[in-house]
Amino acid sequence: MSIQITQEIFQKLNEAANKATEIIFAHTQSERGVHLETAIYAPCFLAGTLILRSTGVDLSQLEPGQPVFVSTANDQYSDIVNDRGRETLDFMQKVCPPLGLQPFGGWNQPVPDNHQPLQPGIELVCNIEKPFLVLMAQLSVPKELHSHVAVFTGMIIVQMGKQALNPDLSKSIALSALMAGCKTVPYA
Repeated sequence: MSIQITQEIFQKLNEAANKATEIIFAHTQSERGVHLETAIYAPCFLAGTLILRSTGVDLSQLEPGQPVFVSTANDQYSDIVNDRGRETLDFMQKVCPPLGLQPFGGWNQPVPDNHQPLQPGIELVCNIEKPFLVLMAQLSVPKELHSHVAVFTGMIIVQMGKQALNPDLSKSIALSALMAGCKTVPYA
């Protein structure tokens, strides 16, 4: 099921994503400031977690942090994650031009060790998910668009940090976080 993003919906998502950056910065701030790679990773991993949860697959018997392996026995999971993941990447590419970013290239380059987030994605989600969902409720953002707001937030942070970190590397961090979030058992 593809979500039609009208200009009105896009503006609502943009407003929500800009407000969500405050949540991300508040939870990725240290005495040295905000670690850009961690700030990009956090909302995009959250988006993947939201997609994973939307599958309806029972994860209660799995340990948090454990990878979720797709098997042919569970085509529902595979189809939902693949479809929603592709749709979310398409949306990430669509928000690039309004943010002054190139929509193509850079998404799949390897992320060097010195550009990894400072915290595991599952821990970041544990800290940001509740305040993020409260914000989504306050702004009346439909549940099916929460992952879009999360990646939009990540792309805004990519744009904000483009003088400090190559945007192609930042996009790769964002996509790797989205993919990891789709495949990592979250805390309950």
